[in-house]
Amino acid sequence: MRELDGQVVLVTGANRGQGKVVAEYLLSLGASVAFGARNAHLAEEVVTSTGSSEALAVQLDVTKNEDWKAATAEVVKKFGRLDVLVNNAGLLIRKPFIEIKMEEYEQLIQVNQLGVFFGMQAAIP
Repeated sequence: MRELDGQVVLVTGANRGQGKVVAEYLLSLGASVAFGARNAHLAEEVVTSTGSSEALAVQLDVTKNEDWKAATAEVVKKFGRLDVLVNNAGLLIRKPFIEIKMEEYEQLIQVNQLGVFFGMQAAIP
């Protein structure tokens, strides 16, 4: 038996980078994993590359509460429940603070703060 057999996990930002690696690793430990991503097509490509029936791609823009509700419902429909949320999606602005525009900062707050808040509210029930 692997460490996470029987656990159901949703990972945000799972179509590339750190989120993809985390999701694939959790899958290798035996978890059923939903790969959440703003671009569901890219998430589906990653899921297909795993070759696992325990992987699921879900459309998930973390800044949209409706996406959270739909994604968690899809996970529960496919796997029967949701045990773990990995709130990985995040935004980093690589420029000096004084050069950051208000719109960029608002997007940072939307993704890094409200996205996490929406995720916890959707996943906890």
